[in-house]
Amino acid sequence: MRQSQYEGDLVRKFMSEQKMVRVSGDRHCQYVSKDAGEWSQQNFYPEHIYLNVVGGFLEGSVFQLDGKPRLIFRHDSPDGDLLNEYIVDSQ
Repeated sequence: MRQSQYEGDLVRKFMSEQKMVRVSGDRHCQYVSKDAGEWSQQNFYPEHIYLNVVGGFLEGSVFQLDGKPRLIFRHDSPDGDLLNEYIVDSQ
């Protein structure tokens, strides 16, 4: 096994054992899903929470509500208009 493969496996194992939110992005489209999704507006799958193939940007804000952390994702259009808001509450 290559060293980079071994290290990558260690990092993925560690991350899968944590209570965390992982964020990755692609500037060509916007979607929120529990698993990997497609990049076509017609391919809306049950694991997609939000899908919008229009571009734009993603903003994430972390704050506390009643002493518990909360994360809000906001998807904005290329012109800065709010398209979607998704709240992640701590569990």
